[in-house]
Amino acid sequence: MVKGIKLKQHIVEGDYVATVFDMETVNGVDHVCDRIHILDGEIKGIHAFYYPRQVPEAQTKCQ
Repeated sequence: MVKGIKLKQHIVEGDYVATVFDMETVNGVDHVCDRIHILDGEIKGIHAFYYPRQVPEAQTKCQ
């Protein structure tokens, strides 16, 4: 399903890293931000935020 990734930005603050990227899928491009908690060199958690493109069917149903 994923065709490619284009990294946009890394943000580091304390034990947290945020990575902002565009993810090209077979259905188009989704905008993603992953917040990653790292403690003692180990990943303790990942929280992903997705901003998918709107498909025509979803736009029609919302109106």
